[in-house]
Amino acid sequence: MIRLMDPVGGGVPLWEEQALERSLGPARARSAALVRRLVDAARALAADVGPDFTVPQVAAKAGVSLKTLYRCFSGKDALLLAVFEEDNRAAADVLAGMMAGSDDPLERLRAFITGLFELSTASPSEGYILLVMREYFRLAQHHSEGVEHVLSPFVDLLAAELERADDAGVVRLRDARRDATAVFLLAISHVCPLVLADEDADSPATARFVADFALSALGAGG
Repeated sequence: MIRLMDPVGGGVPLWEEQALERSLGPARARSAALVRRLVDAARALAADVGPDFTVPQVAAKAGVSLKTLYRCFSGKDALLLAVFEEDNRAAADVLAGMMAGSDDPLERLRAFITGLFELSTASPSEGYILLVMREYFRLAQHHSEGVEHVLSPFVDLLAAELERADDAGVVRLRDARRDATAVFLLAISHVCPLVLADEDADSPATARFVADFALSALGAGG
């Protein structure tokens, strides 16, 4: 009798992976659709109700039971982080499109910063952007790793552009990711007052100031 050898390295055999995918695939698809519905419901309530929306309201809007919701998300904070991550990925794609209008590394960096101000202060839902700004600070206190992950689409995009500018010799980097994080947080620290308090502030002028300051700190033109 031929003895079948164990897979090299003790990994999962291909047939097992294929069988599991065949059996679990439909369930995964249903779970993905459910999670999407819950995140969409949370986003809609955040825009309509503001920060006071409740988990039961999300479940009701999504048409599921609370028990079903809690099988997917641990609570309201987890839902908010999911909403913010989705929206940040989309916003980073928009920023990348704004930057694509120039081949000049410094102009691309400037477009990132001014574009971030534009996206943050020209939201079609003022209530939603207010919620985002306020909830980020609260979530950062209790879910710092989660918030860091949620912000990574912006930091990743900026770090890649900083490396491109460094390769071109127009900026001087210490560490691309740390520098990108510092520039991003500098921009956000100026965006927040515009959104939360100062209705009369000149957003484009503030964006230009932050861009000039950040580029100068990175050694642009030096």
